[in-house]
Amino acid sequence: KVLHHKSGVREYIYGFPIHSMAIGKSKYPKLSESRLVVFVGGGGSTKSGIQNSIQINGCEVDAEGTLSMKQLLNHDCGPDLISNVTMSSDGQLLACSVKGECRLYKFCRGEQVSIRQIYQWESDFHTSYPCINVLSFNSGGTKLAIGGDDNVLKVYNLNLIDNKKFAISKAVKLEGHKRAVLDAKFSPVGDLLASSSRDGKCI
Repeated sequence: KVLHHKSGVREYIYGFPIHSMAIGKSKYPKLSESRLVVFVGGGGSTKSGIQNSIQINGCEVDAEGTLSMKQLLNHDCGPDLISNVTMSSDGQLLACSVKGECRLYKFCRGEQVSIRQIYQWESDFHTSYPCINVLSFNSGGTKLAIGGDDNVLKVYNLNLIDNKKFAISKAVKLEGHKRAVLDAKFSPVGDLLASSSRDGKCI
């Protein structure tokens, strides 16, 4: 549903709760020449009747300079609620989280937008309620920082082998926070990584 406001703003209303979003540009121009806006979310359990999904939209500017969005892909995640998402700056990868687990998706070549899951691994090891709160790629898309409720920020190297397949390194663990890691960001050139936590500290 789209609401048109007098100010010119368009408000898009979706049929599911949005838990996280990312924006970027496709690696493959054939898929979409527009900016990609990715939403993840859903109802959580199958009892809610609301689909858990990764929704990818194209964001375009028309001749009058007005922004508009159109749905390019709705990926059904079944019973698993995706709570976080981030997109690599080269438009090739999506990293998502389900509780304490990370899932890595790759955009596929073709005439239409499609994604393929290429990896899945546990990253947050909280003893009671594992939960990933933040996913962050560096500018080159070669590192992925993951932080969650186990108080540890982990950095994984994403190595592309023979320009075809990604291999994920063992995590470098950055400890120092006393409570859950809430956010993390690489600097534009990638030489700094900052993290914040529920303990009130930035490292």
